[in-house]
Amino acid sequence: MPAEDLELAKKFGDYETFDDFMKDIRERLLKQKQQSQENEYIENIVRQLVEKADIQYAPNALEEEAQEIFNDFKQRLAQQGVDLETYLKMKNTDMEKFLNEEIRPSAEEQLKRRLVLQEFAAKEKIRINMDNFKENVGKLQETAAIDYQKAKTNKEKQAIANYITNAAMNQSFNDALFDRLIAIAKGENPAIEEVETAPESEKETATDNLETVQNETGSSDDLPIEIGSNEKIEMPESEIDSENKS
Repeated sequence: MPAEDLELAKKFGDYETFDDFMKDIRERLLKQKQQSQENEYIENIVRQLVEKADIQYAPNALEEEAQEIFNDFKQRLAQQGVDLETYLKMKNTDMEKFLNEEIRPSAEEQLKRRLVLQEFAAKEKIRINMDNFKENVGKLQETAAIDYQKAKTNKEKQAIANYITNAAMNQSFNDALFDRLIAIAKGENPAIEEVETAPESEKETATDNLETVQNETGSSDDLPIEIGSNEKIEMPESEIDSENKS
């Protein structure tokens, strides 16, 4: 093996051989493809839940959702050095058309999705797996290590630590929620595990985690739908299922 190949590999990690480097790349690409297929499968499940659900919400809920999306959009434009007026001219549209054709439809879709997932999480008693939480904390600590070292004050370090904790909680909650969704969609219908009543602080955290599914506001009490572990959702065969059969 040419020495330059091994030198190249060592730039990306502590690889002993170039073959180890290529093997790692193949494994990473395969994992990314599987994750992409799983995400698509989950989106199909959620889409069917939303289509089947009888969703009701307070009259101002949609406008609040739209306002939040609109504010976030303006902020992202500002980060790119573009103001809203310039953007509208580039798109050859006006404010009213932009709000009615882009912002409000997105807000309605996001609001319905959030409410359905909130109701599902409540009915299925979704709980965070602490082992998964610790694993996510470890991964986030690795990615945030440089920023933490650069932090000059205790306040900055605490902000990073809080971000890691909240992000790990959110990820762990979403992992548990979507694992349950996939199991039910495949007809496995696992029994809901009974858990001890959590302290109020943990309940508040779990409630906060629901908001991260779609950056939400509102209450699942506004959603009179029946989605439980006794319902099997018929899903079209996914690419990942097809590959497993072949």
